[in-house]
Amino acid sequence: HTISLIVSLIIVLFLHMVIGEMAPKNLAIAEPDRAARLLAYPNRVYTFLLKPAIMLLNGMANVGMRLFGYDPDEIGSEAHTADDLATMISTGREGGVIEEFTHRLLTGAIDLNDLDASDVMLPRPDVVALPNGSTPAQFEDIVVASGLSRIPTYGDDLDDLTGFIHAKDLLVIDDEQRDQPIPATLIRPLLAVPESGGVRQLLGKMRRERNHMAVVVDEHGATSGIVTLEDIAEEVVGDITDEHDRSGAGALTLAPDRFLVSAGLRPDEVSRSLGVDIPDGEYETLGGLVMERLGRIPETDDVIHDGGWTMRVKRMSGRRVIDVEITVHPPPPSVEEH
Repeated sequence: HTISLIVSLIIVLFLHMVIGEMAPKNLAIAEPDRAARLLAYPNRVYTFLLKPAIMLLNGMANVGMRLFGYDPDEIGSEAHTADDLATMISTGREGGVIEEFTHRLLTGAIDLNDLDASDVMLPRPDVVALPNGSTPAQFEDIVVASGLSRIPTYGDDLDDLTGFIHAKDLLVIDDEQRDQPIPATLIRPLLAVPESGGVRQLLGKMRRERNHMAVVVDEHGATSGIVTLEDIAEEVVGDITDEHDRSGAGALTLAPDRFLVSAGLRPDEVSRSLGVDIPDGEYETLGGLVMERLGRIPETDDVIHDGGWTMRVKRMSGRRVIDVEITVHPPPPSVEEH
């Protein structure tokens, strides 16, 4: 009898786990649409017939939850957190259900909640601007040199930004007015946001006011940088390049393993673009990384090393690093034991 009991238990467990649960579940995952169509009507019948028993069992379970001090309504209505969604999205990508680009879109949209305006802005030293009273000819020169279509304007200095000019607005100006000051009516207003302002809120404000450029100010009201709609979009979809941009997160390919990169980029941007592991730290840019590693103001041709890459300072402006050259090292060959 003991042997019969053990054999019966093994058979029941096998039939329940394999035939009753694992096999149907895997088949439903493999053919979800077909499984849903086949099971929809039977499921409605079972639910209707067993509804009294289900309500009774749920009621007993809810009473037990309340005895332990939990509200079953609150527990049942809990939505997934952003971290939960990010985990599910990553799992879907690893399982091949979600494509890489879709994964980038979804994670980028979720990460917007954690970003401030200071995280996506073009910093003040890199802002290209024109003084009030500039002429269309001067504007055209700076547009050609920078490749930008929107140029901020200022009064006394960059802390006194008065608006911005869109290149297409100058199409209405006659050739005779090319050397005359740009009319004030063509200067569009700038949005103003604090450094700590959320990117998601800024995006909503840009959409409501149909304005694609904002100035980021610090606690003293000084200009910290500029944010455009493209900067925010790149956080979601990745880098948007045109004929004036460097490809791959500001990276210019010099050789298959060497890249010229803007030192104003964040380490995580470059890591994603070049497939290297550049660590995060108390710095926000590659220039900050170089300065932290060297422990002093960098100079041209200064070099820092890491396991998978070498970074060389290529261009400076005063005490600020402008460009660095990154050489990516191939991984060491694996040693097979015999």
